[in-house]
Amino acid sequence: MRFITTLTLIFIFFPTQISAQPNLPTKGDIATEVNFTPLSSSPFNISTIKLRYYTSDQIVFRLGFSMSGKTEKPLEDVKSKVFEFNIRPGIEQHFSTEKKNLSPYVGVEL
Repeated sequence: MRFITTLTLIFIFFPTQISAQPNLPTKGDIATEVNFTPLSSSPFNISTIKLRYYTSDQIVFRLGFSMSGKTEKPLEDVKSKVFEFNIRPGIEQHFSTEKKNLSPYVGVEL
């Protein structure tokens, strides 16, 4: 649990580059995405961590991980704990547009 909390904090507070010029990913780039929902009904829930690898400017392979944990007490003397971990591979097809700050795509995920 300590490891997951530390990993979550690193992703939240990791310094990122901010620029006024939009920089769309190109072939060979790797991107990450983290969705964290601390105020959801579950006390611990990282919706998704996605890793993306751009094989070209338009084709992207992605690998998503999701974790969640929940404790329920349906009866007075019964306690139920659930922990889920999912691995979701997928692919994206990006479409080129004239606008450099917009990257529409269609994706498929297993």
